[in-house]
Amino acid sequence: MLDLSRIDLESISCNQPRSSFSEIDLEEIAEGILQSGGLVKPVTLKKVGFDQYELVDGYLEYYAAVKAFEKDADQSEVNAVVILSEDTNIVEAQIQRIKALQSPTMITQTSPSTNLESRLANIELRLEKQVNELKSEQSQERQKFERKFEELEKRLPKPIAPIEALNTFNLAELTAKLSSVIGGKTGVKIAASIFNEREENSAFKSCADVVNRVKGLGDKRMIKIIDSFSII
Repeated sequence: MLDLSRIDLESISCNQPRSSFSEIDLEEIAEGILQSGGLVKPVTLKKVGFDQYELVDGYLEYYAAVKAFEKDADQSEVNAVVILSEDTNIVEAQIQRIKALQSPTMITQTSPSTNLESRLANIELRLEKQVNELKSEQSQERQKFERKFEELEKRLPKPIAPIEALNTFNLAELTAKLSSVIGGKTGVKIAASIFNEREENSAFKSCADVVNRVKGLGDKRMIKIIDSFSII
């Protein structure tokens, strides 16, 4: 007896390699499966275990269905005629007889040149797929690198103009900065003078304005302060 069923592709084993068929043909049939919602011609299976089947006929259709499944995970089942174990020999003989009675153009073996073209087309498709996968991986890696670079840029301290710093730093910041630049008590004293002058009068208009208004600063020390702000 025969049983027409919907069988999960993962439950089917096949003893004929996929490379026997042109990927171009499989692609074309797979698109038809996706458009119509299923395989028009059922494959023939025999049951070999609990929820396990072996392909008897319909190898091309089977691999086309697999191709469709690779494109759309919802296409996980295939229409199939399942042979009961006691009828296996009878049905297989019928399949072989039908094949033998088909027209010569259907059973004539593929010529070497056609076979070569099919294999080359198959190889080209696989290479194209691998190249596209590599391009996708490279694009993802580049995007990751760019994101990391942007994060590092955000963490880097931003340069600040000397006059802006002298007008905005609080006393502690000015003291720490000028102590490291000028050194010792002199740096502490000048920092306090800059802070007090700015707070009591007005913001400095330029570095020259700072020199003119702050006692004990001088041009040379002002140049050191300017140079220190150019180093991050």
